[in-house]
Amino acid sequence: MGVALPDLMIEFSVPATTARWLTTAFLLTMAIVIPIGGRLRTRLPLRTVFVVAMGSFSWGTLLAGFAPVFGVLVLARVVQAVGTALTMPLLLTTLLNVAPAERRGRMMGRWPGPPTRPCSSR
Repeated sequence: MGVALPDLMIEFSVPATTARWLTTAFLLTMAIVIPIGGRLRTRLPLRTVFVVAMGSFSWGTLLAGFAPVFGVLVLARVVQAVGTALTMPLLLTTLLNVAPAERRGRMMGRWPGPPTRPCSSR
């Protein structure tokens, strides 16, 4: 989001302090919804939580793409954050269910990024 802020400031005619709310609102929403997402995962079927998460993120993205004013763009980022935050516990749960017990530590260590191949020595 940081790369897009200068262009968004020009497009919506807002100062940097206002434009930063796009990131702030997203992170605040994530901080609130991640624990709720973990709780929902224990109470609702996995498919239901996944559909809600993907629907929320997709709807937020569509709303952001057509945002006529800055306030709508902030709202769209909050909706996206809800979807993202619901996905986080799902990803970890899926990772722990799929990985064999002896490889879980390794898989959790790789979780934030894509798997990497070790470089071959010549």
